[in-house]
Amino acid sequence: MFAKKIGSFFKSKIGKSSVQGEEILGVEITNKEIRLAQVSSNKANQWVLDKFYVHPVDLPEGANVLDNGEKLGGELSVALLRDGQIKHDAGVIFGDVPKTSWEQLVRVDRRNRTALGLKCILIQSTKQNMLIDTGVGNKEMDGDRSSYGLGPSKLMRELRAAGIGPRDIDTVVYTHLHFEHSGGGTRLDRWGQLGPTFPKAEYLVQKKCWDEAIAPTERASRAYRQEDFVPLDEKGQLAFLDGDQ
Repeated sequence: MFAKKIGSFFKSKIGKSSVQGEEILGVEITNKEIRLAQVSSNKANQWVLDKFYVHPVDLPEGANVLDNGEKLGGELSVALLRDGQIKHDAGVIFGDVPKTSWEQLVRVDRRNRTALGLKCILIQSTKQNMLIDTGVGNKEMDGDRSSYGLGPSKLMRELRAAGIGPRDIDTVVYTHLHFEHSGGGTRLDRWGQLGPTFPKAEYLVQKKCWDEAIAPTERASRAYRQEDFVPLDEKGQLAFLDGDQ
């Protein structure tokens, strides 16, 4: 039974590895679970983690699968979604580190900006779809796209490639509310009104992050756009977390 389960599991995953450059890396098999990571090469020939699978296996009575395996509803997958890139001033990023220490390693444009990848995480089980952060979104607010070198958001395209639409997302978790992490959580409808991008989702954020975003200091104010998260609270789709609850 154990060998058969391993065989069918690997066949199902290998059959989905159709993206050019994608490989299976870091397979681990124990008496509790099978772990399998998929990576792909980017334009810079760097390996990037795309998906991470956890598959519980049959165990003797009394054994524990992932401690909370019953909450996962079977297999759990974690996928890295690419939303594009953002450009920040390199001096701000490196702070006190002298430019002579990093200028040969990091490419900057004429405005001394360097490009950073924007990533979101999709966690799927048989019971729900959870999204960690929502990228910058497609709203044009306060000239951000020009200032930060933003192109069109790619999050929706990445979700569609995974067979998921906006109404399929059950939970959105924000790591924090800076605009490059929360901008994709709201959108403008055809009448120009702001509303949730994921209409059926519950949005979760730490209460301390919310308090800082609602009343930011002068120094932090440029990092927040209240149109990214206030409409979620107004619609009753935003819930607050306190620490590790």
